[in-house]
Amino acid sequence: MQIRKPKIFWATPERDMYGNALGYATHNAQMLKHTLPLIDNDKDAKVVLQVVSADRFVPLEGKVNVLFTMWEFMDVPDNYKKALAEADYVIVPCSFCRDIFAPYCKHKPIVCWEGVDPEKYKFYQRKVDGKFRFLWVGAANPRKGYEIILQVLALADMYPQMEFYIKTTVKKIKLAETIRATLKHWKKIIDVPKGDGLKMLFRIFRRMPSGFNAEKIFTYGKNKNIFVDTRKLSTEALVDIYKSSHAFLFPTLGEGWGLTLTEAMATGLPCIAPSKTGCADYFDNDVGFDIKTNIGDLGKLDTYKMDSCRAHIPDPQDFLNQMVYVVNNYEDALKRGRNASDRVRTQFTWKRSGERLAEILAGIEKREGLNETVTADTHHTCAHIAS
Repeated sequence: MQIRKPKIFWATPERDMYGNALGYATHNAQMLKHTLPLIDNDKDAKVVLQVVSADRFVPLEGKVNVLFTMWEFMDVPDNYKKALAEADYVIVPCSFCRDIFAPYCKHKPIVCWEGVDPEKYKFYQRKVDGKFRFLWVGAANPRKGYEIILQVLALADMYPQMEFYIKTTVKKIKLAETIRATLKHWKKIIDVPKGDGLKMLFRIFRRMPSGFNAEKIFTYGKNKNIFVDTRKLSTEALVDIYKSSHAFLFPTLGEGWGLTLTEAMATGLPCIAPSKTGCADYFDNDVGFDIKTNIGDLGKLDTYKMDSCRAHIPDPQDFLNQMVYVVNNYEDALKRGRNASDRVRTQFTWKRSGERLAEILAGIEKREGLNETVTADTHHTCAHIAS
């Protein structure tokens, strides 16, 4: 039997974006890079692939439309349901998305995990020589646990031996609204005198950069141990930040995958995160520190026209307890970090993802009867992801 590449039109161009769009841009670019050598990318192909959020999906008439998308919460918005129903095939990066999307799709969604580049995200052996640095990387929005991180920053004035490094792209923050929300949860975290806490919060938010033009590192706190890095960095520079840190904080409310978590894990950085939603396929207590969560209603999500939406909300007290444990039991943390690096760097790489996606696309061609001679020689499986 003749073996040749599946003919596919990859309809999503590479993009260079900030904030929430950065995850999709990275996902699309890496998938394209590692799948392109294994397919025939032809704009006249019958099978069309779009790697986009479902609300941006536009099926092309007369084509076999394949949607590669994801979602983070337990309830699916109506415009996503519509797109899932219109797509001929749906590909997702994790079993969580497969399961919540399945009721709305023509065929059961197919899992194709995301990954890291093991040549860039290499294991790094850490030791505490000076201050203990906690790192958080993400967009400044509630889903990424930004408000929980702001609560944790209350520890900075109390513990000068700790550092808190915040790598983000910053949007304008509503000062009064954010402080009220932070104080509302503060009592659940730690008993800090409100007067000192308010002064610290006002000091931080008053000087917080607004907009995307703030390309620098800002330093806060009476101990100068809070760093807010708003620079757009190369992969190599970001890896250096991972290497400079001792623990990674990821109190996410939901992930389609969780790229920054896998990147941190690949370097051996001990990670504190919930093993829920997309993270459940690769993160657990063998490779990190699992945060307890409670299912809660996020309320109205105007962007997706949802009156309510449930999510796995990290328990603030357990999050703090895990941080304390990591500091006091760092040898155990490093062992789990080593396990994490081994798991991610062998099982979850962009190369394997590209091979998996090419295999899926070849299978779609065959199922549609477009090319009976196409077979894929990229038979990769993963113990942590169901097909």
